[in-house]
Amino acid sequence: MPGSFSIGKVAGIDIAIHYTWLFAVALIAWSLAAGYYPTDVPGLGATTYWLIGLLSAVLLFASVLAHELTHSLVARMRSIRVDSITLFIFGGVSNLATEPTKPSDEFLISVVGPVSSLVLAGVFWVIAQALPEPGPAGAVASYLALVNLLLGAFNLIPGFPLDGGRVFRSLVWGATGSLRRATLLASYSGQAFGWLLILWGLLRLLTGDAFGGLWTAFIGWFLNGAAESARRDQSLDESLRGVPVSRLMDANPGQAATNMSVRDFVFQDVMDAGHRAVPVMSDGQLVGIVSMTDARRLPGEAWPSTSVEQIMTRAPLVTISPEDDLAAAIRLMAQKGLHQLPVVENGQLLGMISREDVLRFLQLRQELGAHRVERQAVRLVLAVVLLVSPVASAAAQPATCSFMLGFAALYTAIPNIVGECITDESHNPENGDALQSTTNGLLVWRKADNLTAFTNGTQSWVDGPFGVETRLDAQRFFYGLAIIPTPTAGDRCHAAGLALAVVGSDAGAGNVVGTFRFTNQLDVSCTLFGFPGAQLLDAAGDALPTNVVRGGGFSVISAPPLTVAVPAHGSAHFLIHWEQVPVGGETTCPVSASLAVIAPDEFLPLNIPINIRACGGGRLDMGAVQPDSVA
Repeated sequence: MPGSFSIGKVAGIDIAIHYTWLFAVALIAWSLAAGYYPTDVPGLGATTYWLIGLLSAVLLFASVLAHELTHSLVARMRSIRVDSITLFIFGGVSNLATEPTKPSDEFLISVVGPVSSLVLAGVFWVIAQALPEPGPAGAVASYLALVNLLLGAFNLIPGFPLDGGRVFRSLVWGATGSLRRATLLASYSGQAFGWLLILWGLLRLLTGDAFGGLWTAFIGWFLNGAAESARRDQSLDESLRGVPVSRLMDANPGQAATNMSVRDFVFQDVMDAGHRAVPVMSDGQLVGIVSMTDARRLPGEAWPSTSVEQIMTRAPLVTISPEDDLAAAIRLMAQKGLHQLPVVENGQLLGMISREDVLRFLQLRQELGAHRVERQAVRLVLAVVLLVSPVASAAAQPATCSFMLGFAALYTAIPNIVGECITDESHNPENGDALQSTTNGLLVWRKADNLTAFTNGTQSWVDGPFGVETRLDAQRFFYGLAIIPTPTAGDRCHAAGLALAVVGSDAGAGNVVGTFRFTNQLDVSCTLFGFPGAQLLDAAGDALPTNVVRGGGFSVISAPPLTVAVPAHGSAHFLIHWEQVPVGGETTCPVSASLAVIAPDEFLPLNIPINIRACGGGRLDMGAVQPDSVA
């Protein structure tokens, strides 16, 4: 359970305390010291009341721990692994690795908890009878006898998620042979009891008992939701049972070397390949996993100089076999709080299975992480004693970060998808790339292609030349190429390494010839050959009618194409001719707010603001790229 910390082990079982347990102990101690004990044992000092109140609260949760231990020990006797026991505001949960596979196991594991509480009630009652009355020791023993009696009786109510609901399910399961039918009946029974509590709470509220009514209704709501969740979990488990992991696993999950930089991992594996996490290999052996979550913990400016080995989750890792079914995989991911698992057989990595893979298989729209598939039998201690009032959540802290420029624009367009900022924008001093972590993912701006995007590790929302468009990370828009290839001297000029500018224009007799220039922004030379492509765009970035004619017969731009060597930080130019006078029966001509130009043999457009009135249906006579010396 998130927010818990371990306090040790009992019989080899990890015992954890959730932070809400501290509030429960404090509030129970206060209610006993301020109200219960002064009435039950009058005449004692305030300090004494506080001491026995605190002692009673601690012993109450010790009783709950004993209750949970009986569940866990019987489960281990039935060959079911117990991961942990957690104490929290409502009482305790026993986290069993798997559900019982036989109704007899379910019955024994479930019934032993309430029985242990009833036995403890008897023990404390005997102690109370043996102590002199009135007195603080006898009052504490009497209180613990009463609370354990109520705890045992309450948990025998036949409805999920109480122990009695599981006892009821085991009996129906054994009688009908159908776990599904038994789960449905037990969950409906739990929901019915929850609704009764809600109605009772409303009646108490109407009769003036505001605190008791609200608290009773809240407990009913909790039981109702937990019972419905149990029914969904059973349906989910049935859908996944028997489907082998090998059927859905990604057999080519990509991999990272230990010396790979975090920046390369984010851009190549997360943004371009669409992997949320990849295995880290060394000499053919799996040594760890690195994920987008690991990268987000690191400031963006440190990404280029940090290797994935420094941030990865190291072996030994939680893995699964290809023969295991999806139900086991999802259960393991839920228990360990993981989004993906390496699929390993005989020590060799075969692939990766993720929650997203299962989502696609089930065609669900909701995050699977919301469904709990591990067994958590809840003991509602405070539902019994009704001593704790709801604690208001802390007010949200004001944000200390903000979105700027392109990130602000993308946030304004899709605020619910981006979420709130966690850090301020950071820049890579080597290449100028910008990064910013948010509550839902990562904002990225690459100087090389001037595109702003948001990714949640599975999908990306790209603010491109046609507005914000969404795609899977593994997909690619025609204008959204991968990061610029490693530049090699003399290689073809790639759009991500080029800049575009308007040099000037000549106009006369309704004709205009514009001169445009490509500038090589790299530190190595590259080559251009042929005719650029072009698209007229309006103020909204939408395409206007455009007809690009190579050469076009206009004498000024009729020079044939040739290979142009563009030196590092050098340039080359090309000409475009268009007519501003309507042609034939035209009454209007498209007028652009900008022009998207695609370098020869490239796909990524370079946009430049320019007003072009291109008549003839948006005709643009395009000249071939020429060296600047020919200008």
